[in-house]
Amino acid sequence: MLKPLLVKLAAKPRVKIDVDPDDLVSDAVLLYKGPRFQPHQPLRVDYTDQPALDSGGVKRQFYNDLFLQLVTDNQFRLFKVLPTGCCSAMTRQH
Repeated sequence: MLKPLLVKLAAKPRVKIDVDPDDLVSDAVLLYKGPRFQPHQPLRVDYTDQPALDSGGVKRQFYNDLFLQLVTDNQFRLFKVLPTGCCSAMTRQH
């Protein structure tokens, strides 16, 4: 059952992104807005100066760090805390 999935994934080359933890959002924007981005192509994430094998954990950490920075950094203002304080909502520019 998993063999066809493994064959399908192995057939697609991975897009490699080198991420600087201090410039995470810029690196993500360059990837997703760049000409190399293919939504169906697997992604391999490498953090600068942090050797690791990406078997899923490094990529998961990248998305966790990215989302945390987008939510908490006032520079981007993509989310705001709701009056209840329990969750965030996307901000809208009018």
